[in-house]
Amino acid sequence: IPEPQKGSGTLFLPNHDYANGFQADQMHEYLRLPDGRVLLSSFFDKKIYVLQNLDAIRGYSSGNMKETMPVFCELAFPTTFSRLIDRNGDLWIGTTGSGIYKVSTNTNGYTQIARQLSIYNFTVLPDQTLWAGAFAQSSIINLSDAAVREAPWQAFFKPEDAVKAVLSSKDKRSIYLIVDVKEENSLIGYQYQVASREIRQLPV
Repeated sequence: IPEPQKGSGTLFLPNHDYANGFQADQMHEYLRLPDGRVLLSSFFDKKIYVLQNLDAIRGYSSGNMKETMPVFCELAFPTTFSRLIDRNGDLWIGTTGSGIYKVSTNTNGYTQIARQLSIYNFTVLPDQTLWAGAFAQSSIINLSDAAVREAPWQAFFKPEDAVKAVLSSKDKRSIYLIVDVKEENSLIGYQYQVASREIRQLPV
């Protein structure tokens, strides 16, 4: 159940309405908008709902959810669990096979980015750009204007090397990478220094 002050989280909602394509104990993700509205969606669903009150999920089934919850927006492709709210209050959400949708929470209109990619995780970097997961590993996206550019660490790796995970440090000075280095046939950790734009291999 969404906590009053918590911005995001997960709900497990039991359901037995298999005819409508929902599984029992299906996991749903929620995000709280700056205006207090709570958005709810599940993996592989095209619709994002507005959870108005907790009564809407009691005795849940896919049928009564669709009947009682307002639809915030409907996308052209199924969503994944990658989603976030940026500083402007806009929703960024990954899809399976259709890239990223940046949805205005004021107009519900959207911009599509990195088309034809499946996006399964997001990492916000210190400069307010977005790394959009291993399927878009060589690119970062500007959160303010949705412009796509090459990731700053990409010059240190060969095209066949695959960045599998990216983490930003709390002090915003470093970015940590886990890279599948083909020449070494292993996963290697790196620390990228934001200010100096230097990179070093971690002793792991």
